[in-house]
Amino acid sequence: MKIKILPIIILASICQITKVIIYNFFMDAEFTIIPRVFYFTTTFNTYRGYIASLLGITIPAYLSIIFVTIFALLFFIVTKYLFYYMQVSNLNKYTHLLNLSLTFMMAAFLSRVADSIFWPGVLDFVLMFDWFIFDITDVYAQIIKLIFIFLGVYIETNYYKLPKTERKQLKKQTNFLNWLKLGMPT
Repeated sequence: MKIKILPIIILASICQITKVIIYNFFMDAEFTIIPRVFYFTTTFNTYRGYIASLLGITIPAYLSIIFVTIFALLFFIVTKYLFYYMQVSNLNKYTHLLNLSLTFMMAAFLSRVADSIFWPGVLDFVLMFDWFIFDITDVYAQIIKLIFIFLGVYIETNYYKLPKTERKQLKKQTNFLNWLKLGMPT
């Protein structure tokens, strides 16, 4: 598992530089990007999260930073475990996708922390179907979800191709709690 700092900084910077440009030049702009699908409009999501906005709960900036930090740490642990699982299972073909998802996650994390520190909320600017509004960080989150769906299908498909005795052995060998006890090797 490789963490490359430069792509993380570039992706996080794209999010924040885009917001600075929008804030300074396009806050009052509204236009159609793709008719009946995507529109450009701006709003500060002071709830600091999709679920919080649905519930009408405003999350203070410091709590937002704590939540995204906890989520990023959990994501890192899960990604590290999946990398281990794929190595032990000889499913190395797509481990680079785990590195890619980790890069997007760290960029999204940095961007959300910057949102909490420097902005009065999350500056969302792309409206989809008049249902929800999002920013580039949300796009990163969707890319991560797609990667994990693909890897989940790939891992499951290959797992059930194994004979039952090998599946049982692999299950023992890759048990999550045992992996934690071993010190989370990759």
